[in-house]
Order: sequence, then structure tokens, then C-alpha cells
Amino acid sequence: MLNIAKIITVIVAVIFTFNVSSAKAADTFGVIDISSRVNITNLDDTQVESFHIVTEFLVTKLQRQIPNIYIEDLSGDTTRSRLDEIYLQLSQGKCAEFKDSNCNYIVYGYLMNLTVSEGKRIGSKSEAVRADLSVRIVDVNTGKCVFVATATGISKAKSYGIFKYKIGQHSFSEEELHSALEAATDIIVDKIKKNI
Repeated sequence: MLNIAKIITVIVAVIFTFNVSSAKAADTFGVIDISSRVNITNLDDTQVESFHIVTEFLVTKLQRQIPNIYIEDLSGDTTRSRLDEIYLQLSQGKCAEFKDSNCNYIVYGYLMNLTVSEGKRIGSKSEAVRADLSVRIVDVNTGKCVFVATATGISKAKSYGIFKYKIGQHSFSEEELHSALEAATDIIVDKIKKNI
């Protein structure tokens, strides 16, 4: 009987040690707001500054699809000019700002291109939105870019909402924009999942 108790104790100790060591090995990814290289305006010609919805998509989808890492949303209320400053520092390998954040990696990116093409649907005319995203992952300790992914998403949503945005002469709804951004984000998350 005594040997069985010792064996069980050893097994429990091994399992506990394995779980603790694997918990310590989990990497933390800090996601900062996605910036834009595209000039998008509201219908009143005010420039759209932030695409925080892409950050929300990234954080949520990474947490759901890659459970062995920890995701932290570092976006806050960052202005576009501040994002440009942070992105410049990251592209130069300068990560001092994030050394105290407990993050091993920083995820950031750009909306590289957004196009609107006219499409036909039964009984109405609509626009199809296409969004091109680029995301980079930087190692906070070394400052080196360890991963780059690009993706194109095309809107699947129909124009149910009120036209809210425009590029040039083309206006489109928030639903169409979000649909294209989410489709591109899905592709990026799949690429990250395959490479982590």
C-alpha cells in the first residue's frame, strides 16, 4: 500500500511541475492600435483617425484561436500621430517603451489599402469594400521583427446601414468596412497561428 501512495505522490508532483513550467512558458503579446495609410473620411469630410475595430478583432480572435499565449490590448486612446511615432520606433528596433509592459512581443500594423468597387445586387446598386492589412510582430527584448503577414479581406455584408464613410466619390457603410476588415483579420490570425 505504501508503494502505491508514493507512486501517486510522484505522479501528482510531476503533473504539477509540468503545468507550472508550461504556464511560465506562455508568451505575452501586446497588441497596439492598427494605424492607417489610407485617407478615409466621414461623409462630412472629417478624417477617420483610428481603426480600433481591427485591434478588437485581432485581440478577440487571437485569444480564441491561440489559447496558449496571453494577449494584452495596449491600444488605449492613442492618436494617429502618436501611433506613427510608436511605429517608427518599432521599425527601428527601439522597444524601450514596452520593456516594462510584461510583453514578450508587440503586434502592430497598418491598413495599407482600402478600395471600393461598384457591384450589382438584385434590385439595388452597392459597393464592395476591399481592405488590405499588414501586421508585424516585434520581439521586445531584441527589437527584431519576427513575423510579417499581409492579407486582403472583401466585404460580405450588404449595405444595410447608412453610408458613413467615403473614399473619393465612393461611399460605403460601417458594416461593409467592418466585414472587409474582419475578413482580412481572420486571414492574419490564421497565419500567426500557423507560425507560432
